[in-house]
Amino acid sequence: MTAPAPDPAARPATASTSGSADRSPAVSISGSADRSPAVSIAEPVVDPATASGLGAGVRASAVGAPDAAPAGRATGVEAPIGRVVIVGASAAGLAAAETLRREGFAGTITLLGDEASAPYDRPPLSKQLLSSVWDADRLLLRTTEQFAGLDLDLHLSTRATGLDPVNRVVRTATGRTFGFDALMITTGVRPRTLPGRPAHVLRTMEDALRLRERLTPGCRLVVVGAGFLGAEAASVARGLGCEVTLLEPAPVPLAHAVGLPVGRILSEAHRDHGVTLRTGVSVAEAVAEGVALSDGTVIEADEVLVAIGSHPNTEWLAGSGLTVTDGVVCDEYCAAAPGVYAAGDVARWHNPLFGVSMRIEHRTNAAEQGMAAARNLLNPGEGKPFTPVPYFWSDQYDMKIHAYGYLRDHDQVETVEGSLPDRRFLAAYRKNDRLVGALAVGMPPKAIRPWRQHIATATAWSTAVGTTSTTWATAVGATTTTTGATAVSATSTTGATAVGATSTTVATAVGATSTTSGTAVGGPTPSGAAVKEKS
Repeated sequence: MTAPAPDPAARPATASTSGSADRSPAVSISGSADRSPAVSIAEPVVDPATASGLGAGVRASAVGAPDAAPAGRATGVEAPIGRVVIVGASAAGLAAAETLRREGFAGTITLLGDEASAPYDRPPLSKQLLSSVWDADRLLLRTTEQFAGLDLDLHLSTRATGLDPVNRVVRTATGRTFGFDALMITTGVRPRTLPGRPAHVLRTMEDALRLRERLTPGCRLVVVGAGFLGAEAASVARGLGCEVTLLEPAPVPLAHAVGLPVGRILSEAHRDHGVTLRTGVSVAEAVAEGVALSDGTVIEADEVLVAIGSHPNTEWLAGSGLTVTDGVVCDEYCAAAPGVYAAGDVARWHNPLFGVSMRIEHRTNAAEQGMAAARNLLNPGEGKPFTPVPYFWSDQYDMKIHAYGYLRDHDQVETVEGSLPDRRFLAAYRKNDRLVGALAVGMPPKAIRPWRQHIATATAWSTAVGTTSTTWATAVGATTTTTGATAVSATSTTGATAVGATSTTVATAVGATSTTSGTAVGGPTPSGAAVKEKS
């Protein structure tokens, strides 16, 4: 689908620039970083005015005078939406812009990004780009032609510094201001850092390329933080021949997210691949020799990567009146205030499906939320709650980890298929009396898809575990129905024992192999994947 023709009367005077740059109206964003873009991307040009492949159809406003605020503000009368400003040239921001055009919005869309690059995919930074399997240009989310078709008023290398919600103006570090009728906040997050000497982080394309240059065979790399990002980087570095030490303050990495059993299995994978894993240690600072622990011990390293979480980029909203608590606080419609919406890593919204406030730093969520927020922005008062089943994936060594749902704060986890020691299993997560998550490691896609449907329909735990796990065993050709039932059945003493003994393993199950992101995140369940499904 092509973008609708813009209404010239709705746009300010602009100076077009030649040049060229997540989501065309006809192309869906992939939720899996393992999949290459469906289109080839040309090498980005270097000219700052046309940084990272921005097309001739992308308009850049003349530098100098600020944009006038849209009419109708001073009187307090709500004017029709003619100008939307999106702060954050991210996957969420691009998805929002594309959705606005797809839904027929013909007004001005101003997209502000603090990086010099056009929107690109971030999950491959710690995987394909860091390992040199991909070149940087492959991360760009859209071709020149696709991006130009959106007819955006694009401003890269432009950092937002303030928001005046009364006069509806965004201030930037360049001194320029941008008026809006409606605002979308998609500013993402930035990495937490350590005190002391500068160390590597992994958030931008430049971060990944800088670290990649240093990861030569024999390089001594210390990774601080054994979460998914740190684990992926450690895996890649080990594959490149580096000597890797992985430091983690928790006794078991990722236990807070996936449970103790899965966390232990993931820990064993690091050690089996020659990584020195030290848990229960606190890093005080980065020093010239490497890192210093809180007890004064120095761990020597040639390079240090810090992967200890992130901060939402919300400082620019100080004094705006918006509620900011570990992200921009939104309602179930992704609205932070009248005419102001947020999406992606920076947004904390109430998800009615799980009944909790959540902020999700997952690639798939960024795209889905950008689309949902844009639709609600165009239809204030008639929007739909954003009720996704969160999804994430991770590649570590030979393990593929996939998970659906909201696994944190679960009450119970059970391994319903496979074997933790074999690193091939599927685990289910319970909160109160319902199924809230499923994680697979090394399993076929059809093993986990039925679980997503049960999570989406808030299926009772007893129904989901009793039905889906047996169904899976049948679907994949288990030798006997009794075997599948025994593995998960609460009525069988053997089954109860088996489940209890391997419940920790469940978290590791995140690695089921996924197909296309559209299918993995919510596409139709293939026939045969579930013989019986109950909602």
